[in-house]
Amino acid sequence: MKIIKKYDEIEISLIEEFIKNHSQKNLTRMKEIAAILNHFKGYSQCVDAFIENSQANSLSGKNLFSEIIPVCEYNLKIIESVFINPDQIMAKFVLNIYQLKLQNHIISILSDVKDTASYLEKLSQLYKKTTILSKHFSSLNLGHDDMFLNKMQTNIFQKYLDTYFVSELKNLKDNLLIILQKFYASKGHTRKQFQAGGFQELRRDLQTVISTRTNFNIMHIEDYGGETFLSENVAIAFLQEFNQSLERCCTLSTSNNIPSNCYQIFEVLTMYLIEDFVDYGIELAVQSVPIPEAKTHEPPSIIFFEVVKQVHRIIVLYENQFSETLVPLIITTPKYSQCINLKKNKLEQIESKIDFGLDRSLNAITGWIKICLASEQKKSDFKPEADVDTMISVACKYVVQYLSSNIKHIRECLDDKNAELVFVELGIKFHRIIYEHLLQFTYNSAGAMCAICDVNEYRKCIKDLGSKLVINLFDTLHALCNLLLVKHENLKQVCFGETLVGLDHSVLSNFIQLRSDFKTQKLGILLKNLTSR
Repeated sequence: MKIIKKYDEIEISLIEEFIKNHSQKNLTRMKEIAAILNHFKGYSQCVDAFIENSQANSLSGKNLFSEIIPVCEYNLKIIESVFINPDQIMAKFVLNIYQLKLQNHIISILSDVKDTASYLEKLSQLYKKTTILSKHFSSLNLGHDDMFLNKMQTNIFQKYLDTYFVSELKNLKDNLLIILQKFYASKGHTRKQFQAGGFQELRRDLQTVISTRTNFNIMHIEDYGGETFLSENVAIAFLQEFNQSLERCCTLSTSNNIPSNCYQIFEVLTMYLIEDFVDYGIELAVQSVPIPEAKTHEPPSIIFFEVVKQVHRIIVLYENQFSETLVPLIITTPKYSQCINLKKNKLEQIESKIDFGLDRSLNAITGWIKICLASEQKKSDFKPEADVDTMISVACKYVVQYLSSNIKHIRECLDDKNAELVFVELGIKFHRIIYEHLLQFTYNSAGAMCAICDVNEYRKCIKDLGSKLVINLFDTLHALCNLLLVKHENLKQVCFGETLVGLDHSVLSNFIQLRSDFKTQKLGILLKNLTSR
């Protein structure tokens, strides 16, 4: 027992001397002591003392990550000079850094974080720094293979990574919801619940019919002061949150889980951006498309075209982010097709709702035109009692001004392809209104000249639509109006002219019967002759 005790005393004394010489940087004596202790159990204690003393004063501050590699490089030279098994000693040196210094540093930082967003960001930063550190160790050939370093990193972070993605999704949802709430709060708006089914549409259809005839309202159309409740800034804020989530996902998820986790993140983005924000904004805009009313001469202001412009810009941002950020992460996995299908389905729903809103907007425009013509066009415009100066009618002036302003607005808001489709539809609707409107009057020669002037003005206006179909329709309408003016003996020749020769007999008949001299000139006989052509 005395011998064992003496051995212990000698080992303790040698270890103390080793530490003393370490402090004095006396590598020669350190090497001698290490060689002596190598044959005794105190050797491991000597190594532990060396590691503890080497790391005590340098690896304790906020700059831990930047200090580790220089400390290791410096001590590697000492280890190679002092110990006979430097690789094993260096491995233990690094292991102590990971298991004690680094792990305690990470626990300390993450335990101080109170909110989820900051926690996730700190976790991602720490994991990245640790990954970079491990790569540095590997590149410096400090005696550690990648598997050893990865295992140590996994041991530090595993408990955090096990619950990471649940926190990630919750944080993303919470942040997107906060962005939405702040936006609506800035507009003084409380989100509405829309009635399902067709009851709301039925009420609107009834109101459309009633409002053209009476001042009675069965529903109120809220226009929100022209507010669209859409914003590119909100979309950009959403996409920034999305990018941050994706970046953390790629950092903190295993390679096997990255595609699935990316899909779930994209699913959350799509739900909040497309469904909760864009779709809701479109729905509000659709509901706020005005119903023209007979009691007011104020032309309705259509903000839906502005909504379409904003939606288009937001969708472009969404599509670009999808292609540039998400696709490279999942393109070789089954999740790619799932993301494509999700995006396709949601955007088709948006497109369908936009089409519905555009149709309703065109109906609002043409509805007001019908009301304006009905209230402003006088019978005397087309059948004056005496000769008057030939000029466009007041009704025509109002209609052209309103239609021109809407054509300009549509062109500013819609891309060329969609504008072309809308212009064709608008032109056809407008032609039908003017055609049916003209059939309601009787025309003498002076009135026919006025009608031709009006139609010429409409022709000038619709040229801005850029539709050959619509231009041809109004050219034909202009030719039909000539049937109201030409001498009765020339009617047959005009009917067989190039512009009208292909028209149905009933169309020609309808216009000829509008002439004030139809009965006096016995033009009914002419109509019978036309059927034989």
